[in-house]
Amino acid sequence: MSVRIDVRVDENLKKRIENIANETNKSFPDCVRELLDIGIYVKEKQLQPEEDNKENWEEFYQNAAVMTHENRLILETVLKILYKDNKPLFESSSEEIEFIKTRVQQIKSRVVDGEKDVM
Repeated sequence: MSVRIDVRVDENLKKRIENIANETNKSFPDCVRELLDIGIYVKEKQLQPEEDNKENWEEFYQNAAVMTHENRLILETVLKILYKDNKPLFESSSEEIEFIKTRVQQIKSRVVDGEKDVM
């Protein structure tokens, strides 16, 4: 059996809920019920003892291990490029540092500023 709950919210929150309802093609009351259900689920997970969240920590550690392995492979690839045939690509460390600074700036420009990557 459904029960009625009256809640007062400010106009901004009401508009945000209306926007979500419109984007998901749900009625306002259905959207409010779904948001309450999701919010309660999240809060209950937060309130569980730490040992109950062991599965989440194991997933976190697995993801961290994968990212660490990926980063190591990336570093190995970069070092193979920089030291092809056991010879450094650059004659001095200042040239190497300048190259790295330039590449970082190019990547920043591409990612942050949306410019095309130039080699």
